[in-house]
Amino acid sequence: MKLTNLALVLLRLLGLYFMVQGVAGAISAVVYSTMLFADEASYTAVSTLAFPASRFAWSSVSLLLGLYFFFGARKVVANVIEGTGPHCNRCGFDMSGVPGGQCPECGAPPAGAEQ
Repeated sequence: MKLTNLALVLLRLLGLYFMVQGVAGAISAVVYSTMLFADEASYTAVSTLAFPASRFAWSSVSLLLGLYFFFGARKVVANVIEGTGPHCNRCGFDMSGVPGGQCPECGAPPAGAEQ
């Protein structure tokens, strides 16, 4: 398995993990909040309301991070791992921004051209 494919799989798994953590945290914050509101004696304490609010905020951040890693994995890998952009098949020269497709380093024709 190539390094880029492995990184894609790992980032998507990490994104899935963060999404599951975010959803589970949001559900627990909602359940805890409803239990607090059902008990009117603890509803007046401000410190007891801070926990579900902070839990929901961290859950939202985790969910957004998971969505970014899951759906934006290709972009993350392309920015982090070198050599994922266009390159010459003969010498490995970075071809990003080269007009015409012919390699300026070794003169190889563009990929897929008749030889």
